[in-house]
Amino acid sequence: MSRLQQLDSPLGYFSAQPGQTLKDGTWPITCKLGWGPQSSTWLVIDKNDQHRALKILTAAAAADRTPKTKNVIGDISNRLADIATQNIIDGVTPDNFLFFSFQWGDDVRKALAKVPADKPVKIQGSDGVPYPTVRLQPIPNHYTSESKANDIAYTIFSLAKLTHARQTTATTLDTPKNIQPPEALTGGKNLTYTSLLLTGKPLFAESYVASPVKVAQETLGKVESLLTENLASTAKFLRMCLSINIANMATALEVLEGGWIMSGCACGWRG
Repeated sequence: MSRLQQLDSPLGYFSAQPGQTLKDGTWPITCKLGWGPQSSTWLVIDKNDQHRALKILTAAAAADRTPKTKNVIGDISNRLADIATQNIIDGVTPDNFLFFSFQWGDDVRKALAKVPADKPVKIQGSDGVPYPTVRLQPIPNHYTSESKANDIAYTIFSLAKLTHARQTTATTLDTPKNIQPPEALTGGKNLTYTSLLLTGKPLFAESYVASPVKVAQETLGKVESLLTENLASTAKFLRMCLSINIANMATALEVLEGGWIMSGCACGWRG
């Protein structure tokens, strides 16, 4: 990949430069970290010394919610897999996950001091209009063009440390939405995903109480008609999560290794 983005290519372009601020002055841009077919990534720092790698998607990429959905489900599945190894029964619902981060400004500054931000240059596009273009400046590392792809794919430069917590209140615990799944009540290790799915909404309507098995079968039977892309892999993922037979319900680790989540990972990790 060229270090200077070509405007005549069909790749995403975002007109920005070091020193410019985003989101009404909240995030000053430090440098351009990289760019690709659907986005560009910029390092930004706010007045509280918080560092973030900000990915700006093209309009077409932003309209597709599937990759983000896969990343969120994959992240939660990783945490559920860790919980399962400790034989802990969870009561996971979409509204009791909390993600927050802490940034260490000094660590990031030491790396950035080695590579001062470049000034933008004018590149003429195919329409004859000159555009300000910023050379990408990846965070310094020891990898070269001869490094193996597998080594690079699993490399992580940590700008934030994510943690997970569950906020519980009397109201949250008493609401019908937090009913324990059957596999949890029987002490099994398989974990339910019925409240997450692809939409983050409850699987069944209130009428499911009358005949939950019938409603589940009807829901699963409509999977193919509801999907237009990634048909086979998505249908397989849903059936792994929604098996009526508790013994066949997928664990968090099996969901992670099933291929559907891996295919949506943006770091080069493929199943």
